Amino acid sequence: MLDAWITVQGVHAIANGLPVLVANRCGYCAFPARNYENSGINFWGNSFVYDPQAELLICADAQTESAYIAELD
Repeated sequence: MLDAWITVQGVHAIANGLPVLVANRCGYCAFPARNYENSGINFWGNSFVYDPQAELLICADAQTESAYIAELD
């Protein structure tokens, strides 16, 4: 699913002729209101920036909180 999601964002960049900036949090977040195991969500991370031709300019990993700067013309 992750690879498909990243690919689709590149398609959006090409189709619209615009850069696409995708921010996605990383890590696991439990749902405190539920009392059963695995009651949470594991975020994909992998924030990234595509240029209008779907060239990947920057990509964060899935585990580390980070900040990046991409120069877009």
